Parts: sequence; C-alpha cells; structure tokens
Amino acid sequence: MDSRLPDTGELRRLVAESVNTTGFEPNTASFAPAMPTYEDAVGVALSGLAACVVSVTRVAFCKVVVLGSEWGFETRAVVFADGGGHLRRMAEPFYAQRLYHQVVSSGRPLLISREQDSLSLDEGRTLRYHDANALYVAAIGEDTSTVKGVLIIGLKQSAHFHDGQLRLAGLLARYAQSILTFALHPELRPPLYNDVVMLSKSIENYDLSITQHSLTMVQMAERLAERLGCLPTEVKTIGLAALLHDLGKVGIPSDILQKPEPLSEDEWMLMRRHPEIGAQIVQTVTGLNGVATIIQCHHEHFDGSGYPHGLKGYQIPLGSRILAVVDAFEAITGGRIYRPARSAEAALDEIQRCAGAQFDPQIVEAFVALIHEEGFNANQGE
Repeated sequence: MDSRLPDTGELRRLVAESVNTTGFEPNTASFAPAMPTYEDAVGVALSGLAACVVSVTRVAFCKVVVLGSEWGFETRAVVFADGGGHLRRMAEPFYAQRLYHQVVSSGRPLLISREQDSLSLDEGRTLRYHDANALYVAAIGEDTSTVKGVLIIGLKQSAHFHDGQLRLAGLLARYAQSILTFALHPELRPPLYNDVVMLSKSIENYDLSITQHSLTMVQMAERLAERLGCLPTEVKTIGLAALLHDLGKVGIPSDILQKPEPLSEDEWMLMRRHPEIGAQIVQTVTGLNGVATIIQCHHEHFDGSGYPHGLKGYQIPLGSRILAVVDAFEAITGGRIYRPARSAEAALDEIQRCAGAQFDPQIVEAFVALIHEEGFNANQGE
C-alpha cells in the first residue's frame, strides 16, 4: 500500500474532491426539530442546532441568542432536555446582555457556576434568570462579524461541566454563524466542503493523533470499498465517514480518552456514545445523512454484540462494516495509550480470528488480500 498519506495541509483538497464527487447537497430539513414550522427560517434553523447541542452534550438546556438592531441580544431558540422549548423572540435582561457583549467582544467563552468562590452581580443574576446551577456561554461570530450572538448551555442538577461538553458547545457555536448566514441568505451558502473541513479541523485541534488515524483510514477504506465493487459516490461517502468517524470523541471527557488503565462500566457508557455524537453533529452540520449513518454504526459487530444499537449482519451498513475492519487494523498497528503497536501481520491475524463475530467475513477476506497485494504502512512491532 502507498505509504504517502495526505498530511493535514492537504485536507481541504481531499475533502473538496470527496464532496464534489458525492454530488450530495446538505439536507437542511435535518436542522429542524419537531417544532412549529410557521416561525421564521432563522428560528427554525437555530432550534435544530440547539436540539443537537442538548442531545450530544446531555445538558439541561441550550439557548441561542442573537444580537439584533432593536432589542440588543434576543433569544431566538431554546430547547430543553425534556423535549420542551420555544422559538419566541425575547429580549434578554440587561445584566445578561452585558455578559454576552463581553463574550462576543473578547471571543472568550464564559463559565459561570454556583461552585465558584465569587460571582459578579451580573453573573449571579444571570444564573438565577436561567434557573441554572452552571452556564457556559460561547460566542457566535466575532466582534466584527455581521451576524453575532452567543450559544448558552446550562445545567440544573449539577454545577460542573466536563471538558467534552464544553468542547462540543464551542464547536457548534462556531457553526451557528454559518446557519445564521444561510438562513438569512440561502444564496450565500459556502461550499459544503467548508463544513467538513471545519469538523475535521475540530478533531485536529483537540488531538492531532486522531486526525492522523482518520487520514490513514481514508485511503485504506476507499481502496477496500473499490475492491468490493462500490460505486464512486459510495467510495467517497465511505471516505468522508472515515475522515470524521472519531468526531464524537471530541465530546468524551479527556480523562477517559487518555486513561491508561481499563475503563470502568460508567466510563465505557460515556465512551460508547461517541459514534452517535459524531453522527448527529455530521448530520446537523452537513446534512450528509449517508456519512452520518456510517459513522453511527461503525462500532456495530457482525454477530450483534456491538454498539450503539446491537445491529447484526447485513443490518449494519456496508460502509460501517468496512470502517470496522480498517479501524481495527489501524488501531492495532498504530498502538494506543493502553496498548503498544503491533505488526501488520499480527493485526491481520487478530482480524481474521474475529471474522464472523466482530467483522464481516467477506470484508475481512478482501481486506487481507488488499494488504498482501499492495503492502501496508504500519509499524513493524512484534
């Protein structure tokens, strides 16, 4: 196999080529949750974003506030974890507006918690106004942006966010400006690959090793898909899924991802959420439903013992079955914090041993042949 993997500097070209080849357009219907459709396009789009934030972060609520010309900062969408919410435009109280101006002007998020030793008068009143124990306020746009505002997440039972929740809120706040611009001016929507690059860069900013792992997988997954007879559009869809398959790990607490010892059952419950987190973000941000589905199912096992839904056999999308094999090979040969790297032959032996249980036997057979015929780029561990 060609060992010349694309570096992160080539990412924009790689993604642009993949998106242009798929020919997919974003499915803007994925922005809208089950709320009245008579509201304005901005409110509906932002409520979809807020619903995604609540789902992936598991906070008590998410609110999107936009700076208007009449009332200053206005609430445009609120979604609660219990399914409630509204799209009513409401002026925010002046003491909260002062904090929002601070966040937008500085570009720095604001964390307010009842556990803090001291709170300003504005911070305490803003907590009480939201009936929350903790708030995280992230900027939408910059101080010089045409469209700007804040995305707010809140907790009611706890007063402590984990770092994964804060990263996800920040990631989706950055995307909110694109939603606002597109809702107001549909003709100005930037190329879809900009959204994909933004997501992949979010992974890179968090952990460069995850990005390199994903870039390695792109080439192997696309070559395997071609060998299995997939159409060009299917190949590129699988390649995009490989690129973004670990996006959901951005939302997992760092102490879990970096733990060198075996995870506890509670920690595994959080870790097993990453495919669904990544899939929901991809669907909300890009509308590429096929890519999102592959990501969601890439940890399903052929015998039904995987997660998140326990799918079995050919219930699992082909792209997900391909990623499962390629992901395992790259993980074994690349090593992990809790396990040293092993040789490519050892990885192939392990994958073949798990054929029919964890992996689709036909895909395993094709992958082994691909590696033997084209070579591989892996550590020569054992």
